[in-house]
Amino acid sequence: MAEQEHNARPWAGTYRAYGLTIASCLHCSELLPGTGTPQVIVEYGPVSRIVSGTTSNGVTYQGIPGTLLLEVDRVGRFQISNGNKIVIERHPEASDDDLRLFLLGSALGALMHQRGLLVLHGSTIQVGKGCVVFLGRCGAGKSTLATVLRRRGYAYMGDDVCAVSIGNDGVAYAAPAYPQAKLRIDALHSMGIDPTSLRRIRPSREKRALKLDLDCNADRLPIRRIYVLSPDVRKDALMLGAVRGAPKCRVLRDYTYRLEYLQALNLALDHFQKIAQLASRLPIIRVNRPGESFAVEQLADAIEADFRSSLPAPEAPNVPPDSFFTTKGTIYA
Repeated sequence: MAEQEHNARPWAGTYRAYGLTIASCLHCSELLPGTGTPQVIVEYGPVSRIVSGTTSNGVTYQGIPGTLLLEVDRVGRFQISNGNKIVIERHPEASDDDLRLFLLGSALGALMHQRGLLVLHGSTIQVGKGCVVFLGRCGAGKSTLATVLRRRGYAYMGDDVCAVSIGNDGVAYAAPAYPQAKLRIDALHSMGIDPTSLRRIRPSREKRALKLDLDCNADRLPIRRIYVLSPDVRKDALMLGAVRGAPKCRVLRDYTYRLEYLQALNLALDHFQKIAQLASRLPIIRVNRPGESFAVEQLADAIEADFRSSLPAPEAPNVPPDSFFTTKGTIYA
């Protein structure tokens, strides 16, 4: 079906992200070029209005069998179907940046849920022949941390959303996303980067899009370790500690990307089984840091020391460190 539609329509581009080949009507400069038969089609078309929906994160959603409908005020409506198609009905006032933000976020996240992936709210870097994932709420520091570690030579795999598949061998794998970090202006200043040279992720938002090299050439890599970044105003020092037992499942549930969509998609049971399997196999480390501004170098040092000492036969960073980049400021995301 996707191949027939791909051959029948002109597309702005064919792209690759999260292990998927995507043919899109909307030009997506964030994504890397893709080749071959698309697994996902993104096209313009009419989308039904939501009659009885729920609003979360500025998006109203409603599930019907095999489909999720999303509606964003003054941006448009999205219909995500069967894990292989997204239809966009564009609002006349919407900019391309508006559409891409929700297409590559909420809409693509819902589609990956439909495809049976475990979608986590986290950033990912390659470490040796595997990868580590940083989970956190908005503002926890995961985007800044992944960017800093990229500058230290660890291959960048993705920002904000991590798509996890579980192989036949029971191993959890993460697929590379696309080479862009969404960073606040104060974070960019702390890194010595002029934010005025970067575009906003959306005209109404202050965060800027920082293009990076996606140095990871693998289709997917086994996840070795998961870190949960937890700013805590009650703490005055950085602390790392293992999460054990049932709380591991709660962590994975709480940091599932667009968790609220799963009930609407009738995927809640399948999701629980996935997080239980992941929790039984992977170490999860909670990183408590002071809730106020915190030195990014100290955080990166502590986490880098932890994964290098804990993983079998730690290897050197995957790519040459970037000498342009220095981190002497505070951490934001």
